[in-house]
Amino acid sequence: SMAEQAKVLFDFNGLPENGEITLYEGEVVTVVNKNIGDGWWDGEASGGRKGLFPEAYVELIKTNNFSYAYISKLDQTFFNTQPNSTTPRYSNVPGENYESQLNYDHSPAPYDSSPAHYDHSPVTGSVPQFALPVAKPPNNFNNDDDDAWSEDWDDNSSQMPGASKQYGSEAHDVSSLNSVESRTSKVSGSVSKNFNRFSSFVKHGGESYMLGKADARVRQVDQIMMGENGPAWKPYDHIYSCAIENPKQQSKMKGLKKFVCYNLTPSDTAVTVQRRYKHFDWLYARLVERYPMVAIPRLPDKQASGRFEEEFIEGRMARLKLWIAYICQHPVLSRAQIFRNFLTLTEQKAWKMSKRQAEKDDLVAANFFLTVALPPTVTTVTDSEGPLDQFKKFTRSMDDSLSQISSSAQSMTSKHYGMFKREYQSFGKSFTSLSSAFNMHQTTNNKSLTTAVKHTGQTYHRIGEMFANQPKYDLIPLVDSIWLYKGLLDTIPDVWHMQTGAMRKVRECRKLKEEGKMTDVECGAVAERADRVVCCMRAEIDHFHQQRIRDFAAAQRELLKNQAQFFENIAAELRTALQQYNEV
Repeated sequence: SMAEQAKVLFDFNGLPENGEITLYEGEVVTVVNKNIGDGWWDGEASGGRKGLFPEAYVELIKTNNFSYAYISKLDQTFFNTQPNSTTPRYSNVPGENYESQLNYDHSPAPYDSSPAHYDHSPVTGSVPQFALPVAKPPNNFNNDDDDAWSEDWDDNSSQMPGASKQYGSEAHDVSSLNSVESRTSKVSGSVSKNFNRFSSFVKHGGESYMLGKADARVRQVDQIMMGENGPAWKPYDHIYSCAIENPKQQSKMKGLKKFVCYNLTPSDTAVTVQRRYKHFDWLYARLVERYPMVAIPRLPDKQASGRFEEEFIEGRMARLKLWIAYICQHPVLSRAQIFRNFLTLTEQKAWKMSKRQAEKDDLVAANFFLTVALPPTVTTVTDSEGPLDQFKKFTRSMDDSLSQISSSAQSMTSKHYGMFKREYQSFGKSFTSLSSAFNMHQTTNNKSLTTAVKHTGQTYHRIGEMFANQPKYDLIPLVDSIWLYKGLLDTIPDVWHMQTGAMRKVRECRKLKEEGKMTDVECGAVAERADRVVCCMRAEIDHFHQQRIRDFAAAQRELLKNQAQFFENIAAELRTALQQYNEV
């Protein structure tokens, strides 16, 4: 098969010592290898230039149904044609032709960096006028076949593209964040993960927004206010929660397709809706795309194999409860129309229509900033990156500590199931054996002792069972609460890189101003846009800390309350066993 070609969206200054290639906006590069990993591809550009480049900086040129040989006859300038001024670099950052884009087939993944169709090929004569082919993802949510979407799209795969990962690319362990700002050298073909994190700024159209090219119809304003500690999300006065319960296994196609439905009941409507895991998956991807400055925790795994075992279904539901609770308590996400529709629309037709509307939303990615109004009291914040640097250190330390607690709790849990139960029951069995031996001597006094010793053996056996049953009340909920925050910490770098990218653009513009290549007004406009990004970042940091304090206080209270009750129950068993000897 022929190597794929990709169009370069942004200039990329490669480091030759790392085996990277320098690319220029608008040129076409041949993709040689997409399996490098961590968001890097290997390719060749004009003039024999070969090397690595980030996939975030290019988009594939799909050849659809006509052959490469036929394309090679076309004028090469066909592929190098620059979009006109109204054509956005990203389909989710619409230009002036917004209305016509409503019919554009949007991708379900967090990014769809395909340009809108434009037809200004210079090719003439016998060759037909082709619109630039649009790269289409394998999963198409805008399929007119409602039933196909509503039932099957994820039944044979564990996740939609990008759904298990904030902003596409590879999932990263936050423990690798120590060098997140540096691009370390690559040895024997291995590629640093660090640069890939920066792609969230590019993928979300951050460049277009910072340069004033983002355009959309603003229908709402996600207000930022000045709180005690600086910018904060404006609280949402409508407080509600959502119960998840009664997971039921259902099937279709005469049992060939099986899935689990959950009952969701918001506290403010008290009306139950049914949602499947894939609906959560879809919602997650939409929220990630719509709110680039909000850290959204990951969903629990779908785990296709053995997924209908009762224990797994209950465990996944417990984590979905935590996930929904976090969204319900976020001042921006809780008021999001897409989330409210997810919780409240009972009619299938209305639910499907709301899906389609969400997939055509023009206020996604960097266009989110167009909905943000800064409070009049806010001062210029782009000169200080101190709060973000401090937050980065905090999250690294927190992540390391959470890993330790989670590891210890899981180790304790396995001991409860295994060693503790086994040892206590073995201890009890030895007393039961002793009572059998004592029972050979039939006297009244001896019978009282035999009965008491037998009761002691039974008590330790019960205590062994109590140890095995206890983790679901304390240790497993603790691990679940840590899981939520581990997933949150894993996605936060993609959010803070929106600020990192914006600040880099401010520095570039200031340099251009000094060189006389940019006016004060233009540079000031870029700084004002960066202010919005920075204020959003600080508002999200503020919310993260407030929610963290509430969540961890609640988790610790539950842990200690249940641990105390557990050992009180054990003490009660032992006291009852002790009383048996009063008759001896």
